[in-house]
Amino acid sequence: MEYLTLALTANAVTVATIYLITNDNIRLGAVTGFAGQILWLTYIYLTAAWAFIPGDVFIFWTYCKHIYNQLQR
Repeated sequence: MEYLTLALTANAVTVATIYLITNDNIRLGAVTGFAGQILWLTYIYLTAAWAFIPGDVFIFWTYCKHIYNQLQR
């Protein structure tokens, strides 16, 4: 209950990311996804939910890679 606001915010950003990506706004979706992953990593650290780290790191890396590729264009 202590981190409910953080969890709800991270979920809202995830929903916004999925909406943006599925509506052909890939660039902004990648940026919001990156921000959302920072929120999720914070949540994982604060709640010690270490089992989520591998998946979250993979998703975080995917967003970073996409943003980097967009900057190279």
